[in-house]
Amino acid sequence: MLGVVAYFTYPWLAARWTHVFLDDARIAANMIAVSSEVSGRIISLPVIAGDKVVRGQVLATIDAASASQELKGLEAQVTGVKSQQNQLRSQQVSFSI
Repeated sequence: MLGVVAYFTYPWLAARWTHVFLDDARIAANMIAVSSEVSGRIISLPVIAGDKVVRGQVLATIDAASASQELKGLEAQVTGVKSQQNQLRSQQVSFSI
């Protein structure tokens, strides 16, 4: 009877002792919260859970399209403010005469 139990449990025990399962792993490591300075859609993620990373390594690539659109919008606002400034200066000159 003991031999039958050992025969059926050995493969399971061998797998549990020799393999790491991501959903039930206990690994001594430092866990670090990672955040981005900018928002946007992630277009590539070259690392996965459990990979070793080094300082300066790219962890994710964010799509630059939304940032470039925001930049164009801000440049348009700057142009509008400059034109308003020029208009106010011309009005100021006409009042001072």
